[in-house]
Amino acid sequence: MSNREQKTSDFVGRMMAVQPRMRAYVRMMIYNPSDVNDILQEVAAVGWQKYEQYDPTRPFDAWVMGIVRNCVLEYMREQGKRACPLSNEAIELLESEAAEMSASASRLEDELENCLGKLAADDHLLVRTRYEASETNRSVAKRLGMSESKVSRALNRIYAQLLLCIKQQQRTVGAQS
Repeated sequence: MSNREQKTSDFVGRMMAVQPRMRAYVRMMIYNPSDVNDILQEVAAVGWQKYEQYDPTRPFDAWVMGIVRNCVLEYMREQGKRACPLSNEAIELLESEAAEMSASASRLEDELENCLGKLAADDHLLVRTRYEASETNRSVAKRLGMSESKVSRALNRIYAQLLLCIKQQQRTVGAQS
């Protein structure tokens, strides 16, 4: 893979990972779904243009969310009050809430990752096979030589284990606070 292809792949992967957070943030500020999509396209274009300036030792999501914020503010300046009849204080509060939600989601992802690491090898393989390539239970069953109902039962059992593990981690963290 060439250096340019690697750079493109890296950028796209990072953008896909932060896409739900970007969309949620923009939707908090902008009502019209087509405008939201336009802003997200602008973010992707600006992000790609400025990707050379990104410092990989810093969190990508914080860097790209700065671009999102600037694109939303530019949109609101262009549209005037029609776009978002919120005060600067309200916008800052929404940004703060979005950052807290993001931190909470990040902690949950870390907890899930930790719990996935505690699964038995077969269970871990089943979850990876099911979700890394967005497979269906039917395709996983065929691939692993299992019945579809056995895959469903196993995944339900694993989900329960993961949920219990996450709740235990959260109680432990809560008790330490």
